[in-house]
Amino acid sequence: MPALVLLVLLLSGAALPPAAHACTSIIVGKKASSDGSVFIARNVDYPADANITNRLLWHAPRTGALLFRSNENGFEAELPGNAPGYAAWPRFGVDPADGISTSYEEVGVNDFGVAVSSTETIESSEAALAFDPLNNETGQITEDDVPSILLPLPTATSARQAAAALGEAIEEHGSGEGFGILFSDAKLNAWYLENAAGHHWLAQRIPDDRFFVSANQGRFQEVDLSDTENVMSSPGLAEFAADTGLWDPANGTFNFFKARAFMEDGWRDPLANYIRVCILTQLYTGMDNATCMGLMPSSLPVFQPPSRPLSLTDVKEGLRNYYQGSAHDPYTNENPQEQWRPIFVLRTGHAHVVQSREGVPDGLTVIQHVALGPPALTPFVPIYKGLQPDDYPPELTEFDSAMDAQSLFWKARRVQALDFAALAPGVQDAIAAFEQDVEEVQQPAFEKAYTAAVEAKDQKKADKLMAEYTANVVARAGAMLDQQLQHVTVALGMNGVPDDALLSDMMEEATATYGLHGPTQETQGI
Repeated sequence: MPALVLLVLLLSGAALPPAAHACTSIIVGKKASSDGSVFIARNVDYPADANITNRLLWHAPRTGALLFRSNENGFEAELPGNAPGYAAWPRFGVDPADGISTSYEEVGVNDFGVAVSSTETIESSEAALAFDPLNNETGQITEDDVPSILLPLPTATSARQAAAALGEAIEEHGSGEGFGILFSDAKLNAWYLENAAGHHWLAQRIPDDRFFVSANQGRFQEVDLSDTENVMSSPGLAEFAADTGLWDPANGTFNFFKARAFMEDGWRDPLANYIRVCILTQLYTGMDNATCMGLMPSSLPVFQPPSRPLSLTDVKEGLRNYYQGSAHDPYTNENPQEQWRPIFVLRTGHAHVVQSREGVPDGLTVIQHVALGPPALTPFVPIYKGLQPDDYPPELTEFDSAMDAQSLFWKARRVQALDFAALAPGVQDAIAAFEQDVEEVQQPAFEKAYTAAVEAKDQKKADKLMAEYTANVVARAGAMLDQQLQHVTVALGMNGVPDDALLSDMMEEATATYGLHGPTQETQGI
């Protein structure tokens, strides 16, 4: 069936639910990974607009102070001088020249090798918010701000320090929304922070031999607040919960979730959120879905050992999961009313896996593997910490909301506009072959040559090798997507590739149809 006809049929009677949950996060400790790396990873899902993503931008080190101003509300923060440089991925369309800072930087890495990924949307309980409300109108912290105010801090030299700095900012300014934040550093530490109501927060270090997953719901449970090596929190967190009646100390160890002290647990959560945690648990431990769902939300361990060491590919496959091969695969089964909210959705504008490593030259220690679009139909490309800003590929930096022929984002979007059931197998096979060649053939050869140049104290040659390698990988990714677009249009019996205006309309319609936000009150009989 031609793609446009299929979309028209699917659109009849389709409607978006009033609320949208976004993002899925994965963290893997160094002893839980196959090569000793730490991984922090997240899909950045947008509510409805398909044509939103983030572009690569370098913020140079600076000596003087800087006033950060939010694009979303009245939040402002005076950032100190002696700031490290950092590479991040702000949402396009933000112009610093208008007096408001570049922001919505979903992920970034600074000169110290500290990575921040922001945010995993979560919800505090109504009971907690009654005592300490959120306020997004009067200058409190939101997703718009987090990496932009943390990565340039001269004190953000470790994941722990970055998490502590965010905690202090929450205490001072308050939160405008519920969120979880991922942190990692070049010393192979990973932390995760959840805010609680307006001014409280809890952060925990991920154990080295465990992995952690989150899907739009608070995940922290019992916690020993006296374990200051692995736990940080707002001052008086437990006392606040006890004084307000949110937690009874007579019940034993402080539990961030089970006591219903701070985290919301509602009718949407099982099929919208628990199910994503459970499919990742199944993929990484072998635990069957029914057992996992029976343990959610408060009995499934927060930090779990995997059944095998997890690789970069395992993390990517987690972000790409849509229950493929099951009755709950909404795309292959052409069921936009599917109630199980998948991890991969067409409204994902950006996905990333930040890999931190030791035992290599500094320029190779941190890699941002980034997919500019829904990851099941978009290749990840590696951006190394040592890549010089002048060598950033234009395919990752020079684009906006108008379709173009160069950017990796729009090349991927053209493919994603067409019939999923017809295109997915071939495109996914092509992406898998591309990424396997990059990771198993191209990357080892490049890293060997780069290391040799660094050891020979020829940094200029090393930088040139990195620039050439990155440009080649990005160009090959674009060529592969162009080729797949041609293959798909032939397979669909179309008379050539539709023009850009039609493709853009088709992508937005498909994204609206397959919003896949999970259950609604109507489907749940509420």
